[in-house]
Amino acid sequence: MSSFRSPRCYLVYACAPQGTKLKAANAAFNAYCQDRRRGLVLFHDHFRELPGGGVGVFFVDAPEQLRSLEVSLDLPGWSVRVHALIHSGTPSAFDEQIALTVDRFAGADWEVLQRIDRPTWV
Repeated sequence: MSSFRSPRCYLVYACAPQGTKLKAANAAFNAYCQDRRRGLVLFHDHFRELPGGGVGVFFVDAPEQLRSLEVSLDLPGWSVRVHALIHSGTPSAFDEQIALTVDRFAGADWEVLQRIDRPTWV
Protein backbone atom coordinates (compact mmCIF):
# COMPACT_ATOMS: atom_id res chain seq x y z
CA MET A 1 0.00 0.00 0.00
CA SER A 2 1.17 3.51 -0.82
CA SER A 3 1.67 6.02 1.93
CA PHE A 4 0.06 9.43 1.54
CA ARG A 5 2.61 12.23 1.58
CA SER A 6 0.86 15.17 -0.07
CA PRO A 7 -1.96 15.90 -2.52
CA ARG A 8 -1.27 14.55 -5.99
CA CYS A 9 -2.66 12.60 -8.93
CA TYR A 10 -2.68 8.82 -8.95
CA LEU A 11 -3.07 6.43 -11.86
CA VAL A 12 -5.32 3.43 -11.23
CA TYR A 13 -4.98 0.34 -13.45
CA ALA A 14 -7.79 -2.14 -12.79
CA CYS A 15 -8.37 -5.53 -14.46
CA ALA A 16 -11.59 -7.49 -14.05
CA PRO A 17 -11.47 -11.20 -13.18
CA GLN A 18 -11.54 -13.76 -16.00
CA GLY A 19 -15.07 -14.48 -17.16
CA THR A 20 -16.34 -10.93 -16.60
CA LYS A 21 -18.43 -9.54 -19.46
CA LEU A 22 -17.33 -6.17 -20.83
CA LYS A 23 -20.65 -4.50 -19.99
CA ALA A 24 -20.41 -5.67 -16.36
CA ALA A 25 -16.74 -4.66 -16.12
CA ASN A 26 -17.51 -1.21 -17.53
CA ALA A 27 -20.38 -0.68 -15.10
CA ALA A 28 -18.26 -1.78 -12.12
CA PHE A 29 -15.34 0.45 -13.10
CA ASN A 30 -17.67 3.40 -13.70
CA ALA A 31 -19.10 2.95 -10.19
CA TYR A 32 -15.56 2.79 -8.78
CA CYS A 33 -14.62 6.04 -10.57
CA GLN A 34 -17.83 7.84 -9.54
CA ASP A 35 -17.31 7.20 -5.83
CA ARG A 36 -16.23 10.59 -4.48
CA ARG A 37 -14.54 9.00 -1.48
CA ARG A 38 -11.69 8.26 -3.91
CA GLY A 39 -10.98 11.91 -4.64
CA LEU A 40 -11.58 13.81 -7.86
CA VAL A 41 -11.55 11.61 -10.96
CA LEU A 42 -9.89 13.52 -13.82
CA PHE A 43 -9.83 10.82 -16.49
CA HIS A 44 -11.07 7.30 -17.03
CA ASP A 45 -11.42 4.87 -19.90
CA HIS A 46 -12.16 1.18 -20.35
CA PHE A 47 -10.29 -1.73 -21.93
CA ARG A 48 -11.85 -3.19 -25.08
CA GLU A 49 -10.51 -6.69 -24.47
CA LEU A 50 -12.07 -9.31 -22.23
CA PRO A 51 -12.26 -9.60 -19.31
CA GLY A 52 -12.28 -5.81 -19.23
CA GLY A 53 -11.20 -3.17 -16.79
CA GLY A 54 -9.87 0.31 -17.13
CA VAL A 55 -7.56 3.13 -16.15
CA GLY A 56 -8.29 6.28 -14.23
CA VAL A 57 -6.46 9.30 -12.94
CA PHE A 58 -7.59 10.67 -9.58
CA PHE A 59 -6.57 13.79 -7.69
CA VAL A 60 -6.19 12.70 -4.06
CA ASP A 61 -5.78 15.20 -1.26
CA ALA A 62 -6.39 13.06 1.84
CA PRO A 63 -5.03 9.74 3.15
CA GLU A 64 -8.48 8.15 3.31
CA GLN A 65 -9.00 8.85 -0.42
CA LEU A 66 -5.81 6.98 -1.25
CA ARG A 67 -6.88 4.05 0.94
CA SER A 68 -10.23 4.01 -0.87
CA LEU A 69 -8.42 3.82 -4.23
CA GLU A 70 -6.30 0.89 -3.08
CA VAL A 71 -8.82 -1.10 -1.04
CA SER A 72 -12.01 -1.38 -3.03
CA LEU A 73 -14.86 -3.61 -2.02
CA ASP A 74 -16.59 -2.41 -5.21
CA LEU A 75 -14.29 -4.49 -7.41
CA PRO A 76 -14.16 -7.97 -5.82
CA GLY A 77 -11.61 -10.25 -7.45
CA TRP A 78 -10.16 -7.44 -9.56
CA SER A 79 -6.47 -6.69 -9.84
CA VAL A 80 -6.13 -3.01 -8.89
CA ARG A 81 -2.80 -1.18 -9.02
CA VAL A 82 -2.38 2.41 -7.85
CA HIS A 83 0.62 4.56 -8.76
CA ALA A 84 1.48 8.12 -7.66
CA LEU A 85 2.36 10.33 -10.64
CA ILE A 86 5.48 12.49 -10.54
CA HIS A 87 4.57 15.61 -12.53
CA SER A 88 0.81 15.64 -11.96
CA GLY A 89 0.52 17.11 -8.50
CA THR A 90 -2.78 18.87 -9.22
CA PRO A 91 -5.57 18.63 -11.81
CA SER A 92 -4.13 21.58 -13.72
CA ALA A 93 -0.67 19.99 -13.65
CA PHE A 94 -2.18 16.79 -15.12
CA ASP A 95 -3.62 18.86 -17.99
CA GLU A 96 -0.30 20.66 -18.44
CA GLN A 97 1.53 17.31 -18.51
CA ILE A 98 -0.73 16.20 -21.37
CA ALA A 99 0.04 19.43 -23.25
CA LEU A 100 3.79 19.09 -22.65
CA THR A 101 3.84 15.42 -23.73
CA VAL A 102 1.86 16.08 -26.91
CA ASP A 103 4.10 19.03 -27.77
CA ARG A 104 7.51 17.53 -26.95
CA PHE A 105 6.96 13.93 -28.02
CA ALA A 106 4.53 14.37 -30.92
CA GLY A 107 5.08 17.97 -32.04
CA ALA A 108 1.36 18.69 -31.74
CA ASP A 109 -0.69 21.37 -30.00
CA TRP A 110 -2.98 20.13 -27.20
CA GLU A 111 -5.48 22.98 -27.64
CA VAL A 112 -5.83 22.18 -31.36
CA LEU A 113 -6.16 18.44 -30.69
CA GLN A 114 -8.97 19.08 -28.22
CA ARG A 115 -11.09 20.53 -31.04
CA ILE A 116 -10.51 17.75 -33.61
CA ASP A 117 -12.93 14.82 -34.02
CA ARG A 118 -14.75 15.34 -30.73
CA PRO A 119 -17.12 12.49 -29.86
CA THR A 120 -20.80 13.28 -30.28
CA TRP A 121 -21.47 12.65 -26.57
CA VAL A 122 -19.19 15.50 -25.49
